[in-house]
Amino acid sequence: MITKNFAREIYWLHNKLLGWGGEVSKLYSKEVIAHWMIIRSALGRVGLRAYPISNERFREKVERVYDYMSKTFDEYMRQVIDEQTSIFGDSEYVEVIEGFMKSIKGGS
Repeated sequence: MITKNFAREIYWLHNKLLGWGGEVSKLYSKEVIAHWMIIRSALGRVGLRAYPISNERFREKVERVYDYMSKTFDEYMRQVIDEQTSIFGDSEYVEVIEGFMKSIKGGS
């Protein structure tokens, strides 16, 4: 699930297919993945202990996640693109979201 969530966020950020070997591994180092893991785990959790990359246990976890991502990212990215295309191809869904956005902006 962690790789699919990461792929989804990369797709949202870049709004296009990015492959692990071409762009993603160059843009997102192990340290960036470690930072992303800390951020993701800390959301909504006040006082969560964050470990530095120098912590052996945390570094090993980051390396396992990074290795797994390097092997599975491209497949998950394709799934995310299919998912997002389906969601935003649903005109009823888009209409509801646009109506909600207008209502919170004070529009009619």
